[in-house]
Amino acid sequence: MKTLEQIIAEFSNEELKKGFEEIVEWRKTGILKVDGVVREAHKQFTVGANVMYPIHAMDTPFLFEISKRHYAEKEQN
Repeated sequence: MKTLEQIIAEFSNEELKKGFEEIVEWRKTGILKVDGVVREAHKQFTVGANVMYPIHAMDTPFLFEISKRHYAEKEQN
């Protein structure tokens, strides 16, 4: 069983970017893309771990992973 952070950490930078764009749109419109990256991560986690996790809390792990990668990249330069 993988944690939500582990699932999102396996996403490519492009997938993270798509997830970020979905989150931005979600905050603007109140509608989360049905077949997007965010819902896919939610599905992988809830089905894989057999848990209930609120969809509205999905932005935090995505934004955390984006931040981790950003600062890790800055440290390398």
